[in-house]
Amino acid sequence: MKPSDLKRLRASKKLTMKQLSALTGIHPPHISEIENGRRPLSADAKKKIMAALKADEQASVPPTG
Repeated sequence: MKPSDLKRLRASKKLTMKQLSALTGIHPPHISEIENGRRPLSADAKKKIMAALKADEQASVPPTG
């Protein structure tokens, strides 16, 4: 999953970074760094985020535009 895919998936669920943070326990700045490609997405973080977004790890990402 590319960082931009994560951002689109979060947006498609209409969640802010702060809301996703509350659901995952991952601090908003950390989520921002992951979404912007400045920090790698660890397996643990990916598991938490996918669970919070109720998405399969192989889920298709909503198209842009």
